[in-house]
Amino acid sequence: MKHRIQYQYRPRDAGRPRDYAQQFDLATEEGPILLPSIGDHVSMEKDAELDGVVENRNFHYISVGGETICLINIVLTDSNVDVGRLIKE
Repeated sequence: MKHRIQYQYRPRDAGRPRDYAQQFDLATEEGPILLPSIGDHVSMEKDAELDGVVENRNFHYISVGGETICLINIVLTDSNVDVGRLIKE
């Protein structure tokens, strides 16, 4: 099964996530897929705008050409916790 993971950012004062999304395509042959859970903090080096805490996750399964694809949408929002206090580098 293939997985397409899409991260979106929703500011705390907004009703919906922004239209921009960071997308990753993964195949199960690459090993287990580790997804952040609701409440987990995520920091992406590619796009600082997507740093935040996981607010929700949505899983949508579709069939394309006889193959099942799992579309996973993860919404991040602003954290009330100073990320610098979560880890010591």
